[in-house]
Amino acid sequence: MAAMSSAQWISTLQAQHEKIERSADDPAALTEAFIAVAECMEHYFLTSNEEVQSSDIQASMAKFAWAWVELPQFPVRKLLPAAAKALQRFPQHRGLALAIADWCKDVCTQNVQAKMEAMQCGMLQGLCLAAGHLALCEEFREDEYLLAGCIFEALRKAAEPPGVAFYSRPLAVKNEFYSVATNTWGAVQLDSAVLAALVKRGDFKDFGAVNHALLLTTYFVQRYSRAMVHDKRRHEGIVEHYLEVVKTLGEAFNFQFPKLAGNEAFQRYFKRTFEEASRLDFQYEDYIDQFDEILLMHKRTFSASQVPYDHRNPCLPPARNRQCFSDFRYVSERQTSQDIHQNWGIRLSERRNVLKIARKYAAAGADAGAGSVAPGAFANADIGEKSRANKASASMRECGDKTRTCANCSRVQEERTPAELVFQKCSRCKAAYYCGRECQKGHWKEHKLVCAPRHFASQTCS
Repeated sequence: MAAMSSAQWISTLQAQHEKIERSADDPAALTEAFIAVAECMEHYFLTSNEEVQSSDIQASMAKFAWAWVELPQFPVRKLLPAAAKALQRFPQHRGLALAIADWCKDVCTQNVQAKMEAMQCGMLQGLCLAAGHLALCEEFREDEYLLAGCIFEALRKAAEPPGVAFYSRPLAVKNEFYSVATNTWGAVQLDSAVLAALVKRGDFKDFGAVNHALLLTTYFVQRYSRAMVHDKRRHEGIVEHYLEVVKTLGEAFNFQFPKLAGNEAFQRYFKRTFEEASRLDFQYEDYIDQFDEILLMHKRTFSASQVPYDHRNPCLPPARNRQCFSDFRYVSERQTSQDIHQNWGIRLSERRNVLKIARKYAAAGADAGAGSVAPGAFANADIGEKSRANKASASMRECGDKTRTCANCSRVQEERTPAELVFQKCSRCKAAYYCGRECQKGHWKEHKLVCAPRHFASQTCS
């Protein structure tokens, strides 16, 4: 998409906004409109970077310690309520869920105003409903894991604090953010028919009164762990989003898990899931610390005095705090601009791949098979519909392997021979891809200047 002026972006986004408002009852039209909005993100932030930020944004950056940009004449976060409404009405439509979740990842990057808007307007509710319908799928293949990864990364981006500098702010300021998160996570409700179907299928028991977002994420960790045993490389990176959503949810409740105490059945399910998953050979050492922190939060839920929490720290384990503070850097306005350009390059191929898949879901009618709440309903769908959906799924898996580009030699993954391994992400920032260890080693001197663990990338307004 060619670069446009801010006036052209405003016109384009306004047109899509009007289309979204007109198409509230038409999931196909909504999918098309949100794909168009997501495509605008390719240059939206680059254009916004040239604009003077509004006084509200500048005040928020100073107050909550974050640094990013938006187009003052059309803050794209104004579309969040419509996106949340669309997901809540049509959570079974995979193309729509993919387009909105991927767009939400961009909108909520660092921007506390967008994060709080996303939580208050019901985006977490919509994303969890979409994940619940996805959970009904009997067999998870690569496209199901891609959708799950997008949904949970969007949940993470919408609800997690903006960065390490946030923790240096007064507790009263942080509680403004946490209070919104607490109310939002506590209000999430899954479709009762979806829950009943999962219980009937034997995926888990009827635990009664639980936090639905916590139950849902725990369930995905359980399913994902089994997949990791069989194919670590295919699913690398997704587990991080599940774990960070659980951590972010608990952080909103003073690093404790809501509705866990007093529910012995769910306690056992939760603890067993994370203990068993933590013992699996994931090959990526970063996850071990995250599992340990979640289990420590579980312990704190029942004995807060034994696991004290200092609100000035982003984590419970001292080792994780040392790690995130050692990676911390105050960024200048110039560095923020560089980060925006870096993020643009990282997201470019990823976004195009996801939107290509969203289009194929819609075109193949795969949405029709994803939305039933009856166990086995997908298997009983019309044979012609299933055939089109399966063709789309195969095409999705194929196109997912073609868009990765080595950050060192610029080789595209589709150029590899069948005997070569698929391209792997940097295990630290989970952003840059490499075709092999030699390229990663050769690129480290340049890459380390921008490489930082995703959750702990730090920002402040200088």
